Amino acid sequence: MKNVGKAMKFNIWISYFQDVDLPIGDLARDIRDDENFPDTNDYKKLLNYIKNRSENDTVIDVFKSVWKYYSESPS
Repeated sequence: MKNVGKAMKFNIWISYFQDVDLPIGDLARDIRDDENFPDTNDYKKLLNYIKNRSENDTVIDVFKSVWKYYSESPS
């Protein structure tokens, strides 16, 4: 996966899903509550950060799916 040069940063984009009662909403709330979440669109940095913060493969899989949705959505 590549870095995405979108106008809206990932952490801002995902914040719109905080009230969704699905895994994307869980991830959005986790990111909102994490003061140290990286402010970047670098996929590898974000993935590594999440891997270092969670040993739960489901969280990692959700991030990968959400990133794909984010990277394929219009700017």
